[in-house]
Amino acid sequence: MDYESSLTDKHLMRVFSSLSESRFKARVLPSLDVATQCGNMYTASLYACLVSLVSNVGWDGVPKRVGLFSYGSGLISSMFSLRIMCQLRELAYNTPDYVPFTSTEDLEKGTYYLSRVNEKFEREYAVKT
Repeated sequence: MDYESSLTDKHLMRVFSSLSESRFKARVLPSLDVATQCGNMYTASLYACLVSLVSNVGWDGVPKRVGLFSYGSGLISSMFSLRIMCQLRELAYNTPDYVPFTSTEDLEKGTYYLSRVNEKFEREYAVKT
């Protein structure tokens, strides 16, 4: 089958859909509960799906990366990713002499970030070089 024919072939579409069904159910379906119940909320839809994902997927304590994509009427779109690191805030809360253990590699040069909280709970910041 040539490329042009493959773009409109319904049988091929069904084959690919059936091959990807289990992956779709595992990776995408957990994020669709709120959207399914509420319908389109425009801007809020993306974040509602994120809430669905977080509430439906059990977290094992290992940070997860989630891709988010949103488009508006074909005019503009945005794509970004989040790293979900459950319980980090709980571990850091009310902890003196705390040093964050997250990576700064994704930060842009010149970005300020929390580098330490001392024993008096004073925050210290650094600048990414």
